Amino acid sequence: MNIGIILGAGSGTRFAGKTPKQFCILNNKKVIDYSIIAFEKSKHIDKIIIVVPKDWREKIQKENQEHLVISGGNTRKDSSYLALEKCPKNTKNVLIHDSARPLVSTELIDTCILNLAENDAVIVSLKSTDTIIRVDDGNILNIEDREKLYLNQTPQGFKYDLILNAHRNTNSIETDDFSLINLDKNKCMIINGSHYNIKITNPEDLEIAKSIINNI
Repeated sequence: MNIGIILGAGSGTRFAGKTPKQFCILNNKKVIDYSIIAFEKSKHIDKIIIVVPKDWREKIQKENQEHLVISGGNTRKDSSYLALEKCPKNTKNVLIHDSARPLVSTELIDTCILNLAENDAVIVSLKSTDTIIRVDDGNILNIEDREKLYLNQTPQGFKYDLILNAHRNTNSIETDDFSLINLDKNKCMIINGSHYNIKITNPEDLEIAKSIINNI
């Protein structure tokens, strides 16, 4: 069984709005709805688990009665782990997706699942086209080699037992599930992301997403 986990429990402090960004309206739908629909369209996803803040759980569950909606934890890692614990016992693969990326495509979701047949984990990334500098307290430490740098997106895919055990065996607070696994001991693959698969971080990102939706 393949499970899609959609994380939408964050408070979105950088968004600076009264409504968490994942529940803001984007062309007559909530931001989170776009991810839900993309996962629903995938013939390779058998079950969807949606993670939201406690005070939104009842509302989102009523709107998505065919899916499991749970309350998230204090951190992203906590929310991922709570969802992993709710997966059926016969789960084989799991995709973990950030609801702040509403323009994820069903094609990308399918690609992730299909490549888990021969890999322990897959990560969606874009090769950096910008020069990246390493800075500490305002001081430039180094100009990084962009040929070796990628910009991570979601979903991230894992063999279920691998990512579940990784969560259980670490107490560190990570902002990325991929950071929990041992890259030396597991076969991992980079999947080309999409420039459309943007992350809603600031209010102006909603306008960018709206423009993309209206032109694709």
